Amino acid sequence: MTGINHVVTGSLIAAVLPQPLLAIPLAFLSHFVLDTLPHYGHEHDERYWLTRAYTKVLIADGILTAGFFIALLALTPANWMLLFACGVAGLLPDILWIPYYLHDLKHPESKERHPVSKLLKRIQLGERPWGIYVEILWLTVAAVLFIQQLS
Repeated sequence: MTGINHVVTGSLIAAVLPQPLLAIPLAFLSHFVLDTLPHYGHEHDERYWLTRAYTKVLIADGILTAGFFIALLALTPANWMLLFACGVAGLLPDILWIPYYLHDLKHPESKERHPVSKLLKRIQLGERPWGIYVEILWLTVAAVLFIQQLS
């Protein structure tokens, strides 16, 4: 799943369950659940993440994710810190990708994979090119539910 979906889902968990000791671990675990659902990606093309198309998706996702966090901070709901923390917890496993992504950009010919990189790739069970439609639907539903919880 894209980062924005992980962040909104994590924050939604916090909005529904405002108990930090439950919400933060559940937000973190939600990441792995979401990655088993069909989502954007190319499951048989290990090097797709080095293409310009993927870079564009990554940039758009980063802008949306940053925009969500900025909006959250601007709105400052009563439990904004927990909402923020759970958003980060939901995104955390994807943050672990960054060093491997940067390594592969610098060394595209390298076939060597770090064990953490292999694990992170293995949990991407639901990657499909058409998964972007599932992501859009998920984001729409999660965002509406999140907004309703804040009201």
